[in-house]
Amino acid sequence: MEQWEIEKIERLIANNKKKAEKNLEALIGQTFNELTVLEEAERSKNGQRRLKCQCSCGSIKDYDAHKVKKGHTKSCGCKRTKYIAEARTTHDGRLTLLYSKWSGIKRRCLNPNDSHYPDYGGRGITICDEWKDDFATFQEWAYANGYNDTLSIERMDVDKGYEPSNCKWIPTKYQAWNKQNSVRLIYKGEVQPMALVAQLENIENKTLSSRYYRFKQRNPQIEEGEISFEMLQSITKNFVEIIYKGKVCLMKDVAKAENINHKTLSTRYYTFIKRNPYVDVNSITFDMLIPR
Repeated sequence: MEQWEIEKIERLIANNKKKAEKNLEALIGQTFNELTVLEEAERSKNGQRRLKCQCSCGSIKDYDAHKVKKGHTKSCGCKRTKYIAEARTTHDGRLTLLYSKWSGIKRRCLNPNDSHYPDYGGRGITICDEWKDDFATFQEWAYANGYNDTLSIERMDVDKGYEPSNCKWIPTKYQAWNKQNSVRLIYKGEVQPMALVAQLENIENKTLSSRYYRFKQRNPQIEEGEISFEMLQSITKNFVEIIYKGKVCLMKDVAKAENINHKTLSTRYYTFIKRNPYVDVNSITFDMLIPR
């Protein structure tokens, strides 16, 4: 590198440093939402600039400068605490999302006219008396157990009712894992929802599901509750066999011979199995998978 290039880079670094110092001077004393900037704090481990700020409640903490200036961080957290306190008292909580969730539980368990009643109250799922008759008690339990509006209530044992010892709060997207009809596998000695196993093993849920149903068809003598993750590991699409021109061939070789994308042929294969659950997988031919 030439000397003039080195000098140019040094000038740029010096100018950027002066601009950063000038910007910091302009920030000190400014208030963003509930936070007032006091001084620059030590940078984060990844080099992000941080600011030492005082919240309107008096607490002093370090925050990411970008989040403070953009308004992503509004306070030290005291505002959230205040919101929760207000939610507990305003209109007896009737205008809160938590109240709506509590009402939904009661409808599912107690109202025969509710569309979900057959899967809950209709099969004996109940709500305990201390919750059924008192929202405040349910609300107190919810906040004491980490509730926020992004979470859903889950029964740990799907055959038992809504009561403190059988319930917890989980992200809404995970709630489907614990439905009565969810597929479960034996995983590391414990029965787990298949969707959870797929996540833990970094496998797409639809891939593991395809292996599961194919395994069931090939091994009808094995009960559903006895199928383990290890049993499915050898079931991969690269070794699927179909009948092609009178011979048993690997599906990947058939796709190559017919100039068809292997993924496309694989999708047709598993779709065919789902639509025809009583067909012996060992008798599936290439012609069955080609639209007519």
